[in-house]
Amino acid sequence: MCGAGCIGRTQDSLQTWIDYLEVNFDTCVEASLSGQPFVLPTPPMVEAQSGALTCGRLTLDCTLDEETDPYDLEQTCSTSLNEPLVPSPLILGCDIDGDIEIDGLAGNDFTTFEGTVVLSRQSPCTSGSCWFSIDSLEIEADSFSDSGYVGRGMEASLAHHGFGQLDSSTDEGEIAVAMFGLDVTLDGETPTQSSQIYSFEMGNSDSAIFEVSSSQFEIVDAYFEWDDYDLTITSDLATCTCLNCS
Repeated sequence: MCGAGCIGRTQDSLQTWIDYLEVNFDTCVEASLSGQPFVLPTPPMVEAQSGALTCGRLTLDCTLDEETDPYDLEQTCSTSLNEPLVPSPLILGCDIDGDIEIDGLAGNDFTTFEGTVVLSRQSPCTSGSCWFSIDSLEIEADSFSDSGYVGRGMEASLAHHGFGQLDSSTDEGEIAVAMFGLDVTLDGETPTQSSQIYSFEMGNSDSAIFEVSSSQFEIVDAYFEWDDYDLTITSDLATCTCLNCS
């Protein structure tokens, strides 16, 4: 008794709700999980005549064929008895020396440093890229001798492990911005101030580049910015000792 036009409007209304459910599926699921009805709005594109649906309510429920005890997830984890063999990383210890350049409000200056580094390198590294990490770093620099940093010494240590990837064909490693963090202390006397100590943490402001082979290490370029100062650390190529080789 509804007629063709009436039936068409009903079908258009239902199709609009189907499309609405597809777009708002996650919201519908959340409402169902919380026991709330999901209200279907009046379809905006359907002419309000006989057969047009103006409001809908979707109610979902389910029944269980049989009751089962809750599944104990704590019993589902176990160690495989045939895990693939994963080679231990190569751990290297190196004595390093190099240069520090600082540029800022007090001028530009250079100094040299000595230090130690402990790093881990995936071994063997035969794929295109492999992981490496800097696990420990200690630097002690000579006092600056020019500009406004005269008499200031610098010490730095690793703030947190620095992770990166190296190219297996070139041994060039890279640590992303802010992932090579250093705890820095500047102390000593300046021409205009008494002895003061400045301590702060800084992270690399550009990708830090390293040479990381199975026996050598080099800081190719580590650049830092903080406040109005720029600082660059480089080191000479150092020969390292394997700390976990038998």
